[in-house]
Amino acid sequence: MTIKPKQVFIVDYLGAMLSSFLLGIVLVYFQSYVGLPKAILYQLAIIALVLMTYSGLCILLIKKNHKPFLITIGIANIVYCIGSLYIMNTYFAELTILGLSYFILEKGIVLTLAYLEIKTALK
Repeated sequence: MTIKPKQVFIVDYLGAMLSSFLLGIVLVYFQSYVGLPKAILYQLAIIALVLMTYSGLCILLIKKNHKPFLITIGIANIVYCIGSLYIMNTYFAELTILGLSYFILEKGIVLTLAYLEIKTALK
């Protein structure tokens, strides 16, 4: 099965949109059930919005030579995961089971997507 670069950008775009919504609205509303400070949730949501914007622009503007753009978003997703793992470690005592579960699941999904982005770029 061949995955087209544009499809990967669309999946990344939709995933970043969902992450920004969950982090910036849903988890902020239920902050006491998550355990992270609202300011941290907002910062993570802003990062997700930046990644969403990048993927959206790639969908609209990149017609050829997707490779450097896929590698860039793949690396950005890995850096996002490293940063949020650092945050999870820093606030581990405050994180609830729900918060910990969300962030572990999110890291699994984002790292899988980063792998797919880099694999697609290297084909």
